[in-house]
Amino acid sequence: MNHMDKAGVYCIENKVNGKRYYGSTTQSFRTRWTQHKVKLKRGNHYNQHLQASWNKYGGIGFLFKVFLITEPLETIFYEQYTLDSIVKWDYDYNIGRDAIAPMMGRRLTDKTRNKISASHKGKAKSEEHQININLSLKGKALVKEIGNRYGNLIVTGFSHRGLYNRAFWFCQCDCGQETIESGTQLRTGKVTECRMCMSINIGEKNGQTSLSNQQVQFIKYKWLPIVKKHRGNGSSWKKKMTGRKIALLYGVSGSAISAILNGRTWSHI
Repeated sequence: MNHMDKAGVYCIENKVNGKRYYGSTTQSFRTRWTQHKVKLKRGNHYNQHLQASWNKYGGIGFLFKVFLITEPLETIFYEQYTLDSIVKWDYDYNIGRDAIAPMMGRRLTDKTRNKISASHKGKAKSEEHQININLSLKGKALVKEIGNRYGNLIVTGFSHRGLYNRAFWFCQCDCGQETIESGTQLRTGKVTECRMCMSINIGEKNGQTSLSNQQVQFIKYKWLPIVKKHRGNGSSWKKKMTGRKIALLYGVSGSAISAILNGRTWSHI
């Protein structure tokens, strides 16, 4: 059996000094290793420490190892366990301490901010791009969209412009949750409610999906500690592991997961 076709936790080890980088993949170890090598060879890997060592020792100085084979839904949990108990933070290559939100709690240095700023200076903007920037600065585009309703969402303000100069807007859902959505998706009807409401509706459509004893045990004893850890840590909902996100993973309603986590159902397990 070829373990490189499995999912789980892996490490990239420097054969010279023994330093390691730990990560996880839901696809396959082979695919993830290829992705790392492509970025490292191009010199634009997101981990600067690993990139610097690769530049120094070359690809021949590194070894990819399968650390732990898991089910795809369990990779994040075991990666977090590895970060908490295995990684040597004063020695290894890992920078982010949170498996779900690696940048949480980290601040960019002034040097990094200046590099990002310099990389955007001097780039020619298309005429259409410049017109859209001018309109947004004058407030004309904002006034036109603010207050419009799309399904359960009401546009409350302009957020930013993303890839291909697409406008993103702050929206208030009828449930009270605030979200950021693309103007194109709003106008085409692809998004009509916030992610929380969407996850509940997806779960209700799959309400007949039954959970096995093994799945419930994993939810109660593996996911529950992570959910409790992320409560009240000040990060946004998108960076937290919540009961609603777990419901999406297993194809059930959010209320079903909430009942399990609060002990109202499956209390015999």
